[in-house]
Amino acid sequence: MHWIFVLAHFLPFWAIPLAGALVQLAVHFRRRGSVLQWYFGVLAVGLVVASGAWIYFRGDRHSERWLKTFIEVYDATS
Repeated sequence: MHWIFVLAHFLPFWAIPLAGALVQLAVHFRRRGSVLQWYFGVLAVGLVVASGAWIYFRGDRHSERWLKTFIEVYDATS
């Protein structure tokens, strides 16, 4: 559980470089003519959008509270 909080707290620091690698994979699969280009491209865009939302909504201050609320709601539904 500790790792989830660490990953959420430092989201842009690992998600943006990972998105760059995913873009490179999407370009590679586009050259090959594979449908995988779309999966990697959408995942890269999703990570960049999530990082932008994290920055805009001040995830450095609120990410721990967001995760605690999410875990409480998830536990209540299961």
